[in-house]
Amino acid sequence: MAVFENVSQYSAKHPKPAGITFAYGTAGFRTIGETLDSTVFRVGLLAALRSQSKQGKVIGVMITASHNHERDNGIKLVDPMGEMLQQS
Repeated sequence: MAVFENVSQYSAKHPKPAGITFAYGTAGFRTIGETLDSTVFRVGLLAALRSQSKQGKVIGVMITASHNHERDNGIKLVDPMGEMLQQS
């Protein structure tokens, strides 16, 4: 139970910005870089859980830069064989 309490405490330090809806697509979670803190934290948790469900295989977390504006960034999850995590 302590693990869940710790996750909750750390999650509170990375609140989701008000008024922003994140969506996962072919570019991962993509938005203005300054608003990705909460998403990066939660994607890290998701990667750990996904790794556990894949018997400890490595799950990649990729921070992407864009060919668009400098501030336009994203974050993707990559499965053990190099595929991007699919939308569900």
